[in-house]
Formats: sequence, structure tokens, C-alpha cells
Amino acid sequence: MKKILSLFAIINFQFGISCTVFAQKEINFWCFGMNAGIDFNSGSPVPFSGAAIGAPTLEGCSSIADASGNLLFYTDGSTVWNKNHVPMPSGVGLLGSYSTSQGALIVPKPGSPDIYFVFSIDLQNGPNGIHYSVVDMTAAGGLGDVVQLNVPLNAGTLYSEKMIGIRHANGNDFWVIVHTSFSNVWHAYEITSAGISTTPVVSAIGQTISSNESVGTMHCTLDGTRIAAAYWGGPLSAFEVFDFDKNTGTLSNPLFLTDPNYFYAYSVCFSPDGRYLYGACCNAFTIYQFDLSLPLPTGVLVGTSTNFFIGDMQFGPDSIIYVSFMNNNFLSAILSPDSAGLLCNFTQNAVSLPTPSTCQLGLPNYIYQVLNTPPVALFNAPHHICPGTCTDFTNLSINGTSYEWTFAGANPSTSTDANPTNICYNTPGNYSVSLIATNVIGSDTLTLNNYMTVYPYPAPQGIAQNGDTLFANQGAVSYQWYHTGVLIPGATDYFYIADASGDFNVVATDSNGCEVEAAIFDVVASVQSTVSNDQLAIYPNPVADKCTIRNSQFTMGAAVTIKVLNILGVAVQSEIRNQKSEMNVDTHALPSGIYWLEVSSGEKIFRTKFIKQ
Repeated sequence: MKKILSLFAIINFQFGISCTVFAQKEINFWCFGMNAGIDFNSGSPVPFSGAAIGAPTLEGCSSIADASGNLLFYTDGSTVWNKNHVPMPSGVGLLGSYSTSQGALIVPKPGSPDIYFVFSIDLQNGPNGIHYSVVDMTAAGGLGDVVQLNVPLNAGTLYSEKMIGIRHANGNDFWVIVHTSFSNVWHAYEITSAGISTTPVVSAIGQTISSNESVGTMHCTLDGTRIAAAYWGGPLSAFEVFDFDKNTGTLSNPLFLTDPNYFYAYSVCFSPDGRYLYGACCNAFTIYQFDLSLPLPTGVLVGTSTNFFIGDMQFGPDSIIYVSFMNNNFLSAILSPDSAGLLCNFTQNAVSLPTPSTCQLGLPNYIYQVLNTPPVALFNAPHHICPGTCTDFTNLSINGTSYEWTFAGANPSTSTDANPTNICYNTPGNYSVSLIATNVIGSDTLTLNNYMTVYPYPAPQGIAQNGDTLFANQGAVSYQWYHTGVLIPGATDYFYIADASGDFNVVATDSNGCEVEAAIFDVVASVQSTVSNDQLAIYPNPVADKCTIRNSQFTMGAAVTIKVLNILGVAVQSEIRNQKSEMNVDTHALPSGIYWLEVSSGEKIFRTKFIKQ
């Protein structure tokens, strides 16, 4: 798909009028915990009651909807319920367990839109191992039924409680990945239009787990290229990350994340961009973030709970990671999972569940890449900038896994980053930006003509000197003066009366917000003294015919010189008096305008600005 849009065409999108294009609505209904349910079809999580899943279910479950987001059925690995929350006629007696971390997974059969495989695993090294059952949605009057029950895979093999599904690299088929017990062996079962391969792809890699380490979940990145697992108990209680080859079904490049603080590691989830891994420690009530762009990531504590066991974490259709806390009537959430450290914004009690619904340890297990869906390219950026500045681009694409950017008139002119930063424009003009988003299904190109507006260069700036007064070129919207590189508070006019020698510069801002700077060096001020405008008070201001000044910095009765200077720094009125706490100054003869009032004695001088009406 190729799109060329004008700037106007994206205004609605940038100002928050959202739309859903090619959304993976098959994952929009979640049934989990004790009678808990969430509907994501509105774009935000809407809790509902009445889901039949409940006691004794503690952990694994799976739900699936149709392409329009209508709930089809769900399971806890032991029972299959239809959309009316009633067990399918033959949907009982599956050989999963109510207490398996990921005891259930629903996988569509490629090429057969009404057929689904329901995988179930026995709990912690249990004798039933892994089985699958077949659901036909045309049965039972369209409510669906289990037409094949408990077909064993690799009978006699014991498995841990970890199970996920990933779309094959060909874009049509799937892999179901499981971990065998008391070993470092992983099995990947291929699902095609012909059915399920009974001979798995075997990867012997990573840590050899013991009995308790069989407990815990695993998840993958949104593009399915990396897998992470949590090992709950025992000496290896920690997290582990692997690369996954979606073409061959093999795991490689293990990265073991271990620390005494990770004891009771139970669940994992990746950020949308795949950079960060989140790991939750169930009984320790902690959630850590790992930056996988580093060679040896260290966990950063980003979330805690004081009185609830932390269960599964699952990525929602709204790009938020949801967290289940056992026996809690709220879902917690990581609201900004692509952000580093505490900026990820872990929030307890983010979604309230209706009474009597509660969370348990499990959240629905599903395949992120469930749809055979092409990507949609979308992006945003601050796109009205000054010459010589840089901007960052935010990728808003849907279903993309890799990206190619082209920036006309910029440096750099291309990028393959998901969210390019520091794209710099030096020459005024209007420039196009193009993004190609790609996944295993295909690609989509979005080109926005004249998207980047680089303003004209601001008017040149200079500084002239007349006595102690420094003048910038007039015409800018605002000014800011600096002395030896230090900002001068309140010095925001186009002129400034130098109260000390040295180097001065001014930054002028034009109507587009673009800045230009000028400097003048080695200014020799006629007054070498201490100046402090905030210690001299004048009122009223603006002044009519007379004003009163107050200054407590001189000795009472001491001789002081009071001057009025125009904006050029030239004295237009001067007199000598003896210091009093308050002194009146006659201003009736002054023309209207801006003036400086100066009070000095010995080495001290104080100035403040006033307006003559």
C-alpha cells in the first residue's frame, strides 16, 4: 500500500482524532482471573462481569475474538467456554491444569478460518505433558464445540509451565514453543494448514532448570524475534532472553539475567519496541526493567506491591503492559513501556474490575502476530523548526517490524531506526518525509509532501555602543542580554546599559521563535561599581510628575547623587542630596518615555528602570 498525503491530511491524526486501521481485534477480549473480563474494542480497557472462568483457576488462560473483535471463546486449559460464557458441549476435561503458569494457548489453524487449536499443559512437570484439542466454530449452531479432545504431543515428555505462540516467518503458519522439564531443551511445534507437526524443532540452549524453576511465564517481542522466560524458584530463579528464528524455530544467543533480588521471578514482557524487558518477581512484590540495548543489562526497579503477589504481565492492544496482582480487584499497568526507568510509569490499580471479579496470577496467553495483517505506516514530529536545528520523529505505525525513513533536505537523510532522533535541517524551505513500514506480510509507504517547514533565517543581529549603552538591532520580538556568558535577569530590551566592563552578547528571537545572537567584546564601562537593581525601589511606576525612591544601602545623611538617564545612557537630570529613607524626585519636565533612575555614593551605584507618562 502506498500513500502520499498533504500536510492537511494528517491534521486530525495529530490532534488526537484516532482511528483504527488493521487492528488485531482477535486479542480485544480478555477473560481471566475470577470472573474477570476486559473489552478493548473501544481503544481503552472496559471491564465487564460475567466471564465464567473462575475457581479453582489460578493462572494460565487464553481468549480469542473474531476479526471484528467479537468474543469467540476462552479457556483455562481444562474447560472451553463459548461467547455466552457456557462450556462448549464437549469442552470439558482438557488435560491442562488450573495452576499452570501458561496452561492454555489458542492458535488459529492456517487456511481454516473456523478451526482453532487449543493447547494445554499439565502443571509443573506433570505426567500429562502437552496436548491439543480442536475447536470448530461452525458446530453447536455457530457457538463452537470441541471436535477433537486431548491429542498428545510427544507423549511421555515432561514439560515446564511455559508456553507461547509466534507467527512463522512465512506470515501464514505458527510456532508453539515450550520448555521441557529438568533440562535446557526447548521444543517448537510448527502449525500449518496441514495441521500440527508431531516432531518438534529442538534447541538445547540456556540454563538447565530444576523443578521449581519450571514455574513462570515466557513472552516474545511483538515481532517474535526474541523470547524471554522467568524461572520462579530454586537456585536459578532469574530471567533469560533468547533470539528466536521464526523461519527455523530455533533459539540462540542466551542472555541470563541473574541477581539475588530476582528470586521468585515469575513473569516477563517486552516493551513494544523490544528494547526493554520487564521482569516481575511474584513473592518479592517487585518489577524490574532491563535495557536490552546494553551488553549486560542490570535490572532497574520500576514497580512494587506491598500486599499482593505479582502474576503475569501481558501486552494490551492499546500498547500498555497490564499486570495481574493476585486477589486484587484492579489491574495494574506500565503505561509508557518504551520509556526508560521510572518514566515507564508503572501504575498500581490502573483498571478497576467490577465486583466480585478479581485478578489471579494469570492473564490471557495469545499470539501477538495472530493476524495475517500488512503494516500501516504513520508518524509524527515537531515539523515547524528554525534553520540549524534538529527534530525527533515518533513512529506511530501499526504492525510494522522494520522501518526505512527518507528525510529530504536533512542530515542524516535516511534512517532505519524505529524512532529517529536528531534529524537536522540547516536550509530554509519545505521538505518531504517518507516512511516505509515492513513486516513479514508486506510493506506500506507514507510520504508527506512539504511536511517539514524550516523557517527563514532570522534577521541579522549586531550590537552598537553609545557610551555605556549597548544597542541591538530593533525589530525582534524579544531579547535577552548576557554578560560574560551569564544571563542578566530583566535585561530583555533591545538596549542595555552596561554596568561593568567585559564581553556582552544578546539573543534576539523573531516572530517564528527563531533565535540569532550577536556579541560585543571588551566593553569598557564608565562606572566600575556594584550594581543591584532589586535594592532600589521607585513608586509609583509609571511616573507622572513626581516619584518616591527608597534605598537603604547608604548611610543616613551621606551625600548621594541622584540621576535620571535616557535610554542612551545620557544623564538628563542630576542632583546631590543627603541620604534619607525616602526621597522624592521631580519628573514633571521629562518627556514621556523610558528612563533609568540612578542613585550612587562612593563605589556603590543602584539603577532601576521607570516609565514617564
